Amino acid sequence: MSFSRRAIDITPQVFLPAVFFILDMCYRVDSSVGKEIPMRTLYALAALLLAAIPAHAQYENFNNPALESKMAGAMMLPTVIVDMPNTIGSGTVIFSEYAELPSICTAEARAMPIDPLCAGPTNGQKQIRTYVLTAWHVLEGSFFPPKKKEKDEKKSGLLIHPMKTDGPPTPAPPSSGSPPQTLGPLASEKPTMVTVPPHIEIVARAASSTGEMDIDFVRHEAAMVAYDAEHDLALLRLTDGAVLPYVAAVAPRNVQLQPFRKVWAVGAPLGFGPEVTEGNLSGAHERLGKQEFLLSSATIYKGNSGGGLFQWSRERTRFELIGVNNAIGGGIPHIVLSVPIVYIHDFLKEHGFDVIIQ
Repeated sequence: MSFSRRAIDITPQVFLPAVFFILDMCYRVDSSVGKEIPMRTLYALAALLLAAIPAHAQYENFNNPALESKMAGAMMLPTVIVDMPNTIGSGTVIFSEYAELPSICTAEARAMPIDPLCAGPTNGQKQIRTYVLTAWHVLEGSFFPPKKKEKDEKKSGLLIHPMKTDGPPTPAPPSSGSPPQTLGPLASEKPTMVTVPPHIEIVARAASSTGEMDIDFVRHEAAMVAYDAEHDLALLRLTDGAVLPYVAAVAPRNVQLQPFRKVWAVGAPLGFGPEVTEGNLSGAHERLGKQEFLLSSATIYKGNSGGGLFQWSRERTRFELIGVNNAIGGGIPHIVLSVPIVYIHDFLKEHGFDVIIQ
């Protein structure tokens, strides 16, 4: 990682030459006493040097404002609260800028009323679009008639607990500006889907150049433009024309995922946050039923569903989204299941939104 590379680079440049210098003294005579320095004394000095220098270099990573600001801007600040009438979940901003209208209009027309700008010639035209990636089960109860009682799902002997929060939404300050446009019925092939889109609000961080913790929250209206119930993914679009200042980098489809890789889970547990937890990747192909999940120890809680799982890419020198947090296994917060990046790419491509991460 870039933030620990300095500690790694110090090793051959500083303390190894120093250690060899000290060991070389084994063959030199101390002129003041006329005796050779005892070998075990030199080895002890070398061991202390080996332990102290890299430890000092590693501690330079703590309380490092530049590093912490970079990590916050890449992972925490692109994370938003998905606030539904009866449910709270999390989401990750993956696009917020001008988009080419022809491809975007085609993709959005599958799920929402035609945008006025899409009704006429669109070649060469662009418009602001902001998209948030989340988990479908966060939204499902508001789009379909509620079930009698949502039960945890059992797969392969493991009880799976979705990490959404049921209950009243957490209050937040209203957003400024003109009211958003009203959307019509959500197009769907499923006759059981409700005909009026539910009220979806995105609670996001306001702009800041420092990544500090006291950034204000702002509410935005949103609508769902795509979903995949099988892989538990959904895509939301802000309908108030806002541009969000923090956007997560999405890892490529073929990104390398290794066991023991350090990962960060980011979400809004119980409507608070965003909160960041750290863990390690344990598996990239954990199969439960017909689905594959990422398995990690980055703790999540109720309300984290739809939030992102991130890792550091040394190749691209950035923190990247590699999964969407989905559930925990057996009710244990650090047995975390996340939808892998492969399914995310396939989902966006299937619905015509792959252009936003190219």
